[in-house]
Amino acid sequence: MATVSFCLLSAPQMKRLGDSDPDSLTTQEKAWLLQADFALNTGHQGDFTANGAKFQNLAMPATFKVGTDAAAKGYTLSNDGSRDVWQTVTMTGTPAKAPPAASAGYTLEVDYFTIDGKPLDPSRLVQNDRFIVQIK
Repeated sequence: MATVSFCLLSAPQMKRLGDSDPDSLTTQEKAWLLQADFALNTGHQGDFTANGAKFQNLAMPATFKVGTDAAAKGYTLSNDGSRDVWQTVTMTGTPAKAPPAASAGYTLEVDYFTIDGKPLDPSRLVQNDRFIVQIK
C-alpha cells in the first residue's frame, strides 16, 4: 500500500524552509514539519486532482491512499489551488527478496585477540572465554 500525503503550507512558511528541496530534509525535520503542519492547517482547504478525480475544498492536510496496483500503473496528483503544497510519499511493504549488501564506500575490519594481546581464532572460543575485539 502506498500512501500519498499532501501537506498545505502557506508561502511564508515555505520561505522559512530556506527554499530548500524537501527531499534534502532529514526524517526528523520532515516529522516535525508534518506535526507543525497539522497544527497550522486547522480550517484550511485545498483543491486537487488525483488520477482525474477532482477534490475541492478538501480539508488539509489530506492523505490519499493508493493500492500497489495503482501505484505500479502511475498516479497523478496536481494542486489546483492557489496555495503552495508540499507533498510527501510514503510506501510500506516487505521486499520479495533481501537487497544485496552495500558498503557505500565503507569498510569494516574485525580482529580478535586474547587478553594478553595475541591473535585469536574466534571459532575456538568457548563459553566464558574473555577476549578483545578490535573494530577498524
